[in-house]
Amino acid sequence: MNTASRRRFLQAATATLLAAPAVNAIQPLGRTGKARLQLSLAAYSFREFFTNTQRPGAKNPPPADQVMDMFKFIDYCAAHDCDGAELTSYFFPKELSTDYTVKVVDDDKWPSAALVTYGTVHTAMQDARLTLTGFTLLRARRNATFNYRDQDGFWHIGGIYRIDVQD
Repeated sequence: MNTASRRRFLQAATATLLAAPAVNAIQPLGRTGKARLQLSLAAYSFREFFTNTQRPGAKNPPPADQVMDMFKFIDYCAAHDCDGAELTSYFFPKELSTDYTVKVVDDDKWPSAALVTYGTVHTAMQDARLTLTGFTLLRARRNATFNYRDQDGFWHIGGIYRIDVQD
């Protein structure tokens, strides 16, 4: 049996480390355009701020001023210019309905821009063919609309849509 001694091992490791700077690294690969990096956040990363009882490993509730729900999480992503948000099912209410709120919020003096934006969203959603994994979508249909200004001066323009699916 041929075993190396500690001394031989240390000599070989030292020689390898000393020779490493002599090795040339390759040049960076050339790009044909700008790098495309998009930022998104996962709700699970904020799990200690959600109050939903389904959250795994929940020990202590978050401080009252830091409590978050899915709408606040989405607002946080938008405020930080994230290109996407991964909504983790742990933080949805246990009893989900098929009604979903679509809302545009605007802080202009008049809600004109929010109305135009919501009109575009409504056109895309009404009777849309959406993809839901494991289900067949029958339709998305608006049941109600809302338009109000809150105490902070923000306009809330939107609708409540019913999503009909078949198992």
